[in-house]
Amino acid sequence: MKPYEDEVVTVAVQAQGLRNAIERLELAASSPDNPVETYLPLFEALNWVVALDDRIGAIWRPDGKKLGEDWRGKVKHRDVIVGLDWVRNVVHHQWADALRLDPVGHGLYPSEELFPSEDLYPKHDHAWVWRPVDDLPKRKPRKRRKMAGHYDDADPGKTAYCEQLVGRPASDTLRDGLESCAWVARLLEP
Repeated sequence: MKPYEDEVVTVAVQAQGLRNAIERLELAASSPDNPVETYLPLFEALNWVVALDDRIGAIWRPDGKKLGEDWRGKVKHRDVIVGLDWVRNVVHHQWADALRLDPVGHGLYPSEELFPSEDLYPKHDHAWVWRPVDDLPKRKPRKRRKMAGHYDDADPGKTAYCEQLVGRPASDTLRDGLESCAWVARLLEP
């Protein structure tokens, strides 16, 4: 039984929104000459991750009590979700371009000698990867609220971003986050 019987927008529907945004990101990212077209679905995918993070934390109650952010500790890609949540805030609030084009090293095969047939080579060898944290804008602290800035070394989101995302293709990490959210959706909506 669904925990929200009368709602059309379920966790599974939101996970499908994330999946669709990732697919659009991968399509746009297939061309290294398309940074704006890559940014748009990235922005959407990051917002889906945060929406799913908030929604799952609010409704998943495996032990009868609300988990909040602790739900992340029950899934495989906990730190990826924490890092994606952090970088979403940088992209959303600081209008940051969180990806850079890495022109080499992301093909399917390590060398041309292994597969001499040209049709076996990847069509592209580049990837849009997460930027190093020092390449992202610093967060200006709000005067009214005491909150750590994005460069606070104690921020678990920053730590997760540095350890789990930096240098990795964005679509890979987003797919990791999707895997965890879709797993929870199957539990909530069998």
